Amino acid sequence: MGAQLRRLGVWSALLLVFNVDADVEGDRYPLAKRTMPDLAGAVESLLAGHEVMLGDTSSKANCQAFGQLLWERATEGVPTDDRMLYWARLAALHHLMPSSNAPQDTALHQNCRSSFEAASRGRAELSWKEGHYRLLVSGFDPFLLDRNIEQSNPSGLAALRLDDQVLESSVGTLIHVRAVIFPVRFGDFDQGTLESLLGPLIEDDRIDAFVSISMGRDAFDLERFPGRRRSASSPDNLNLLSGGSEKAPIVPALGGGELEGPEFLEFSLPAERMQSRVGRWPVRDNHEITTLERGTLSAESLVSLADQIAVRGSGGGYLSNEIAYRALNVMRQADRVIPMGHIHTPRMTTFDPAFLDDVVQQVKGMLQEIP
Repeated sequence: MGAQLRRLGVWSALLLVFNVDADVEGDRYPLAKRTMPDLAGAVESLLAGHEVMLGDTSSKANCQAFGQLLWERATEGVPTDDRMLYWARLAALHHLMPSSNAPQDTALHQNCRSSFEAASRGRAELSWKEGHYRLLVSGFDPFLLDRNIEQSNPSGLAALRLDDQVLESSVGTLIHVRAVIFPVRFGDFDQGTLESLLGPLIEDDRIDAFVSISMGRDAFDLERFPGRRRSASSPDNLNLLSGGSEKAPIVPALGGGELEGPEFLEFSLPAERMQSRVGRWPVRDNHEITTLERGTLSAESLVSLADQIAVRGSGGGYLSNEIAYRALNVMRQADRVIPMGHIHTPRMTTFDPAFLDDVVQQVKGMLQEIP
């Protein structure tokens, strides 16, 4: 398969089974095969050794174990490509099919898929080293793949590369980083994927800080005022729309009802210290928001936003803004205050390893300023 596969090593074998007919995400495989032929077929030899594990959807343990295997392969060494995990997960899901349409088989399949998804996103074995500062970070899957099937997401690579690493802060504090990756799917957030993970960690005092990361604009942005509502026109990875617009933003769902909370929240990150980490790009403390009443403005404080309806938070009107808002809302409801907020990385369109390395290094530096 050439120099690229030799460089990627064993992990490249997890990438492709391109005859998948699963859902909207799986249906992109044929185009991915044509566009990235050097990766096609490499996964079959590895998956062949896990046929029993993949085929037995009645075993939640098997499904979780294989998801954990994907995560471990994605994070071993020094990861160079976040796309590997995304495509490998979709390839594996092809094998996790119910044996029939009977209700009991469908239920078993859903349990299996949920266990596999959670484990393959880093959620199965979250724990931190005793005596270390406990930092959780999150990234996102690649998205807008119908525009560019080769799209990478720097936030995903940052999560993969930082997971289980020990960093030293500028004042000598040892930081143990654990990482997860979230799907770019509105439905998962409506179902509480963020709250179900972060809520118990906050309530049980099991983490010291949480930072969500996603791909954004032309530089780094620390998103100070996340907003409650969706207004973006871009679809998610299932080609579903947010349901909101600039003129009619909507409140996302949670637990069968609307997500409850104020229209805007403010992050608790040490912005000035994080901005001091000089790198390839500037780091902005972004105050820009949009409300129905006042349009787009640079907000001075939460008080200045009282009685305003959010159209876009500092992070926009898409899932980047939403994950930041939901996380801060979990903290608010738990009546705790820890460093928490969102980092938008610079945007990339063509796969560029040097660009990705620079992004991850600058993210790492900012995280070292949090304790």
